[in-house]
Amino acid sequence: MMVAEESTQRAEEAPHADNGDLLQLYSTAKSEEFHFLNAHHSRVAFYAGLLTTLLAATLGGLANATETLHYGLILFGPAVSILVIITAFSGTWRPYRRFLEAVTVIAKLEERLGLTKGPLHPKGSKWYQTEPLVPDRFAKSRDQAVCSEKFVSMHRRRGFRRAVLWLLWLYMVCNIAVAALVVLRLAGV
Repeated sequence: MMVAEESTQRAEEAPHADNGDLLQLYSTAKSEEFHFLNAHHSRVAFYAGLLTTLLAATLGGLANATETLHYGLILFGPAVSILVIITAFSGTWRPYRRFLEAVTVIAKLEERLGLTKGPLHPKGSKWYQTEPLVPDRFAKSRDQAVCSEKFVSMHRRRGFRRAVLWLLWLYMVCNIAVAALVVLRLAGV
C-alpha cells in the first residue's frame, strides 16, 4: 500500500484531522502521482529503445545473411524481442497502476479538503463564483467508478496506457513478420 494511501486511511479514521495534515498528505500524493507517471514513461522509453534496437539488428542480419546458419541465428532476434515484449506488458503496468492509485488518493483528499466544491469566493472572480478549485472533469472521470479498485481496473487499458499497448503489439507483429520471413528464406521460398 502506498504511503499516501495509508496516510489517507488514517486521516479518514481520525474524524478531526486538521487541514494542515491533509494538505501535507495531498502534497505527498501529488508527488507520488508525478513520480509514478514519470517512472511509467521512463519504462516505456526503455522498452521501446530496446525493442527498436533488437528489431533493427534482426533486420540488418536478415539483409546481410548469406548462409542457412545465419538465418537460423537470426531467429533469436524475434524470440528475444517477444520475451522482452511479454516483460514490457507487466513492467510498464506496475508504475501506471501506482499512478492511477495515486489519482484515487488525491481524489479522496481533494474532496476531504473541500477543493471539489464551489463557489469559494462569492465576491471574487467569476470563475470562483461558478467553479470549484479542482476542475469538474477530474471529479466526473473519477466518479465513473464506485471505488478505487474499479477506477484502476477501468483505466488499465485507457489513455496513454492504450497507446503503450498498441506499441507493444506493433512490435510483436513486426517480430512475427520478421520470423516468418526468415522461415520462408530457410525454406527456399
